[in-house]
Amino acid sequence: MAKKKLKKKKARASEEEEDSENLESTHPTPSLFSQLGERVISQASIILLDIAKDKLAEYLQNRKSRHEDS
Repeated sequence: MAKKKLKKKKARASEEEEDSENLESTHPTPSLFSQLGERVISQASIILLDIAKDKLAEYLQNRKSRHEDS
């Protein structure tokens, strides 16, 4: 009886090791294109945020000048 339990535990352990190896192989390190894409997206985000900041400052300045004129 004890031998059967020991065999089952060993089988489960080896299955878990195989599963963890499979998970590691399905998620390789990011490729060069993936890294390049992330950089492009980051730069685009920075540019868009800068444009939005400028537009917001321009809008608030116009709103302030209109409020002072009335």
